[in-house]
Amino acid sequence: EMALYAQLGEDGQLRLVNHLGIRLGDTPEEILTRLEKGDYRPEDVEYGELRASDNEYASRVRDVDADTPSRFNADK
Repeated sequence: EMALYAQLGEDGQLRLVNHLGIRLGDTPEEILTRLEKGDYRPEDVEYGELRASDNEYASRVRDVDADTPSRFNADK
């Protein structure tokens, strides 16, 4: 749920979307520079409900009786 990614809008404009929960600025250049340098303070971090990893992964991947695959590989 926590991510920093580029997104192409319906208007054809490329945007940098910050879902990290860290206030890093408004422009892509400022966000990427501050993140790369670690230039943020504890008060810039928003401690919300978002998860950085799947805390249910271990139980889901071990559920051999599930009706759906527990994981997929991107290997071709």
